[in-house]
Amino acid sequence: MNEGEGEGEGDDTIGEYEGERNTEKQRHGKGRALLPNSDYYSGMYKEGLRHGKGQYVFKGGAQYIGEYKNGMKDGVGRFHYPDGSRYKGEWKEDKRHGKGKYTYSQGDTYEGDWEKDERHGLGTYTYKASGVIMFGIWEK
Repeated sequence: MNEGEGEGEGDDTIGEYEGERNTEKQRHGKGRALLPNSDYYSGMYKEGLRHGKGQYVFKGGAQYIGEYKNGMKDGVGRFHYPDGSRYKGEWKEDKRHGKGKYTYSQGDTYEGDWEKDERHGLGTYTYKASGVIMFGIWEK
């Protein structure tokens, strides 16, 4: 599943919105939106875009709780995937970027540096089943 699927809120006339607006009638301040595809967002907006702290729940079961900037995941946040895997850490422009920990559905973990959604830089990978720990530098 594409985690960004269904996040297109560019047209203010689609879906249902309840919340604050600015003088230009854009979503601005605290609000809630139910999108036509049944995704749901609750949080802060700035000039029509998600901006600040918020929670986005995907109809497929994924969920993001964290910071947004200009409509994209940006800052610190947690993403829970439908398969049970999860990520907690830094985001930039809708991608895992910076420091973070990813826990895979089978229990393995990677904790370290991320760049544009990929492990990149110093990190530690731990295999749950065997207990083996790999520490090193990852490259995209």
